[in-house]
Amino acid sequence: MFADLPQVMEREPEPLQRIWRVRDLVIGVTAMIVAFIAVVGTLALLRVHGFVAGFAATLLFEVILAAIVLGLARLRRISFAQLGFVRPRNWGLAITAWLGSYAVAISYALALLALKAAHLDTSRLEGGNPLPLGPDATPLMLGALGVLVIGFAPVCEELFFRGFVFRCVRGFAPLFAAALISGLGFAVFHANLAVVVPYALIGALFAWSVESSGSLWTSIVAHTLVNTLSFVVSVAVFARA
Repeated sequence: MFADLPQVMEREPEPLQRIWRVRDLVIGVTAMIVAFIAVVGTLALLRVHGFVAGFAATLLFEVILAAIVLGLARLRRISFAQLGFVRPRNWGLAITAWLGSYAVAISYALALLALKAAHLDTSRLEGGNPLPLGPDATPLMLGALGVLVIGFAPVCEELFFRGFVFRCVRGFAPLFAAALISGLGFAVFHANLAVVVPYALIGALFAWSVESSGSLWTSIVAHTLVNTLSFVVSVAVFARA
C-alpha cells in the first residue's frame, strides 16, 4: 500500500512556475486598455462602420493582445515553454474544460429562469455574444469570421488572460482568486453585461485547466471547441433565416 504512495504523489499537479511580476501585470493591462481606446477612437474619428471595419478592428485588437504578452515575455526572457506552450500532463482536461463551459452556460440559463419565475427583471442579463452576421453577409465574410473566431481569438485571448493575467496573479494569490480574476477580465473584455457571469466562470474554469495540466494548450483547445460549435450553430441559424 505505502509502496504505491510515491507514484500517486508524482501524479499530483505541480504549481505553475512564477514567471511574471506585479509590474508586468500593470504594464500589460494598461497597454491593453490604451490599445482598446486607440482602436475604438480611430474608428470613431474615421467614422467607418460595417463588417470590414469591425472585422479589421477586432482582428487588430486580438493580435495586439498577443503582441503585448510576447513583447513582455521577450523583455523578461520568458520562453514559449515557460508561457505554457508545452504538452499537457493530461489532454483530457481540455475536454473537461470544454464540457464544463456548457455546464456553466446551462446553469446560468436555469438561474435566469428561476429569477424570472420570481418576477425579477432579467432582460439586461439575457442574450449571448452574437456574431455580426447581417442579411448581406457573404461566404467570404463567413469564412473571415470563422478564421477570426476559431483561429485567432482562442490563441490570442488565452495567451493574454491565462498565459499572462492568470499567471501574473497566480504568482501571489491562491488558485481560486487568480482563476476568478482572470475570468472576470476575460468577461469584461467582451463588453457585454449579459455574458459577464458565465464568461467569468468559464474563464476561471479555463485557468483551472491550465494549472492542472501545466499547459496553455488545454485552455486554447477548450476555447477553440467552444467557439467552433458556437460559430457553426450561428452560421446554421443564419442560413435558415
